[in-house]
Order: sequence, then structure tokens, then C-alpha cells
Amino acid sequence: MIERIIEIKNDIGLHSRYATSFVKKANEFKSMIQIIKEDDQADAKDILEILALGIVKGSKIKLIVSGTDEDTAMERLSKFLTELN
Repeated sequence: MIERIIEIKNDIGLHSRYATSFVKKANEFKSMIQIIKEDDQADAKDILEILALGIVKGSKIKLIVSGTDEDTAMERLSKFLTELN
């Protein structure tokens, strides 16, 4: 299991379009992927759970990945989140 804290820097946060793209990327991996924002947790492969977190500009989230392809998943997903425009 690996964890990484990521600050969302784009102006509109992880809104529906970016969340949809993120879920598609997350579903490419076998690993379990979770996002934690404050006291709330979401399955990164579930669009409704991600949207319910209300991730906006400046949010600090914890990305947790656990499984056989966790290293690749973490690198690709954290890169996606840090490069949102």
C-alpha cells in the first residue's frame, strides 16, 4: 500500500468532467484506489463517490493505492491530478 498527499491546484477542482476522466484511468488498474478528503473517503473507481467529496481548488487529498500494480497506478493517477488544467 502506498499513499500520497496531493493538492488540487486547478481553478475548478475535480468537477464532473475531470472526475469522469480520473475514474476511467483508475479503472485501468487492478489495485484498490481510495481518495480521502478530510474525514470523507471515496472509491476512486466510483464517480458518484468522488463527486460527493466536493474536491475544489486548494483541497488536499490523500490518494491510497493497494495492489499488484500500485506503483504504476500511483504514478499515473497522481500525475493526472497534479496536471489538471
